[in-house]
Amino acid sequence: MRGHREAQMVAALDVGSSKVVAAVAVPEENRLRVLGVGQSPAAGVRRGAVVDIAGVAAAMSAAVSRARRVTGRSVPAVTLGSAGGVIFSCLQEAQIDLAGPR
Repeated sequence: MRGHREAQMVAALDVGSSKVVAAVAVPEENRLRVLGVGQSPAAGVRRGAVVDIAGVAAAMSAAVSRARRVTGRSVPAVTLGSAGGVIFSCLQEAQIDLAGPR
């Protein structure tokens, strides 16, 4: 059953000006049960705007790695949330390795 639950696992990443938080959860009876949370100080974001993409990527990677250690599960994909006065969007799809050196 764990394989089935792994497939249903959801992960969210919130990038802010002061911290980055990753949360991992599984659906359970019409709710989400949070399995673990990882947090990292924010880098590369100032007043809601990305000023250093490498800093943001490092902070996101650290938060996801901490969430992965807490839960003992891999995190194959995340949903990203970010807010700020200078946010705009365009539809893109990309993959980056958040695991770092192995």
